[in-house]
Amino acid sequence: MKKLLFLLMIILLSTPSFAQLLNFSQEPIVIPEGSALITKQTDWDKALNKIDDFNNNLKNNTNFFINKKGEKVENINVIGDMYLSSNFKKAKVIYKKTGEVINLFVRYRIFDDSFEARKAAEDENTLIMERSNQFDVKYDDRHFVFINKLPVFINEANNGYVLVMAENDKVSLVKRISQKYVPGQKARSAMESNKKPRLLNNENYFIAIDNKLTEIEPHKRKAYKAFPDHQKELKQFIKKDNLKFKESSRDEDLNKLVNYYGNL
Repeated sequence: MKKLLFLLMIILLSTPSFAQLLNFSQEPIVIPEGSALITKQTDWDKALNKIDDFNNNLKNNTNFFINKKGEKVENINVIGDMYLSSNFKKAKVIYKKTGEVINLFVRYRIFDDSFEARKAAEDENTLIMERSNQFDVKYDDRHFVFINKLPVFINEANNGYVLVMAENDKVSLVKRISQKYVPGQKARSAMESNKKPRLLNNENYFIAIDNKLTEIEPHKRKAYKAFPDHQKELKQFIKKDNLKFKESSRDEDLNKLVNYYGNL
C-alpha cells in the first residue's frame, strides 16, 4: 500500500520560531519569504511513495471515532463535533527538515488529535495523517505544530498538536484542544428521554520561555504566576486592562498578556 509524505516548512520570521524556542531535535530549515519552494506544488501521487512517517490509511468514510470501549461512534450520533471544522480547508503541510510543501485540503480531528487530508476538498478518498513532530500544518490563520512532551497529560497522552497563538523572541503561547467522550444514557422512566452521547471540548494553554514549556491557567488571579519573572508588572497589567479570561475572550486576553510580557 502507498504511504504519504506530507512536507512541512517554516516561513522566515524576524524572531525565532516556536519550534526553536522548544529546542526540537530536528531544527527546521528557514526558507525566505517568496521563495519558489514555498509555492511549489509537490505531486500528490509521487508524495505517496516518499516517506514512512505517515500511515497508509486511505478511507472513504472517516466521520466516526473509536471510544475507550472500542466502540465505533458516528460523528452524527453525538452532541458536539469531533472536528474543529467539518469542512476541508486548503492548507500547506510542511516538512521542517527540507522546507518542502504540499498544498492540499485538511481538517483537524479534535477527538483523536490527528489530521485528515484530501487532494481536493470534494474527493471521496481521505487519508489519515500520522501524528509527527516533523511536520507543521497551516491553514486559514491557524498554525499547528506537534509537541513531543507537554508538561501535563491530556487524555492519557503528554504529546500532541497545538495551535500557535502568539510568538516573539522572548515567549510563545500555544493552545492544545482536546475532547472527552461522555456516553449516552437510556431513560430510566417514561418521564425521561434518552440522552445522546456527547463530546465535551477542553483547552489547555502553555507558554514557552527559554526552551521551557509551562502551563498557564487563564484566570485573572493565576495567569501571571506562570511566568518566571515580572510577575508584579503582569499582575498590574491584568488589573489595568481588565483582563477577565472569560470563555469568549480567553484567547484574546492571553495574547495581550503574553505580548505585554514579550515587550518588558
